[in-house]
Amino acid sequence: MTARSDLKLRFLPAAVFTPLFAAAVLAFAFRAARADFGDPLGPGVLVAPAVICGLLTVTAVITLVVAARRPSGTRPATSGTDRVRARAAGGRQTGSAVSEREGRHNPFRAIPQGDQ
Repeated sequence: MTARSDLKLRFLPAAVFTPLFAAAVLAFAFRAARADFGDPLGPGVLVAPAVICGLLTVTAVITLVVAARRPSGTRPATSGTDRVRARAAGGRQTGSAVSEREGRHNPFRAIPQGDQ
């Protein structure tokens, strides 16, 4: 069983806060560009919130992309068992149809008995 969050509860705040954080980045950056070093809120003080809001904007955009790409009611492509096998195999998903199609080594496949 894979634990997943409600997509609507992830999408709605991300959709609301992405433009707000982007506007805050622009406002702080604009204010920092126009500030003098003698001002109480100098450029160094205003750059920090601009960077923080920029990181929050990127996080919100990633959340929007993930929530938009995964339709509700469907499972992720790999199950927990496949992930455990992949970790045990050093990152490869052995024994799956994908690895056989891509020509990867599959230790579970029967070795043909013929001309060797």
